[in-house]
Amino acid sequence: MLRAATTLRAEEATHYEAQALVALADIAERTGLRRADVPGWLERAADIHEEGGSPLASDLRARLRAGEEE
Repeated sequence: MLRAATTLRAEEATHYEAQALVALADIAERTGLRRADVPGWLERAADIHEEGGSPLASDLRARLRAGEEE
């Protein structure tokens, strides 16, 4: 039981990390500050979502590809 709770907390923590990274990327894109960091943040968030089986990973990968084309 304790192991399951620990795993759940770890998964929740990484999910929150992914949300924060996407929020940072959104702010950077709107303000123009730290734009060079955006691909790394989105890549990490996509990795987290992918590991958790979230469909958000494909959306973030598409966003990364679109950013490369600009």
